[in-house]
Amino acid sequence: MMKDINYYTQKIEIFMKISISKQDSLVNWFKKQNILIKLEIFKEKKNQFYKLKSIDADIDKELLDYISLLKAIEKLNRQEEYLKKKNKNMTIENIKSISNIEIIKLRKARKRKKYEQVLNRWSIVTRLRTESVSWRGIEEYFLTKYKIKISHQWLRHMYININEGKEVE
Repeated sequence: MMKDINYYTQKIEIFMKISISKQDSLVNWFKKQNILIKLEIFKEKKNQFYKLKSIDADIDKELLDYISLLKAIEKLNRQEEYLKKKNKNMTIENIKSISNIEIIKLRKARKRKKYEQVLNRWSIVTRLRTESVSWRGIEEYFLTKYKIKISHQWLRHMYININEGKEVE
């Protein structure tokens, strides 16, 4: 049975004890994090899910999943705020977990400019391969048409990786 929005907002407010605007800000914070932080949040979400399930077994699983995600985001968000405050009265365990989060936040995904440029034009590569154009020919095509300098071997390896070894010769 589908319940109305007031039921869900009430349940969320009972479990979370935060407003809807705070929930939105937590989701926005989550959206801005790198993939490693997001994975940490999902690990914590699983722990929160089972804690909440033991408290109230009658709650909908979808709602419980959403609440546990919000609680996990809130926990890591709070740890990041502790980092900014430089609070001196924390336990060793808190300092360790916060330090791990700080290290993870510093890691950035490497920019792969050429890879992204070629990937955005991948349909051209597949079309040229079906027309039996050589790898060197595709290399020349990308150099003249798009001014992207790539090697034919790199392009071939990329093709094999994307097509999972199903190379069309």
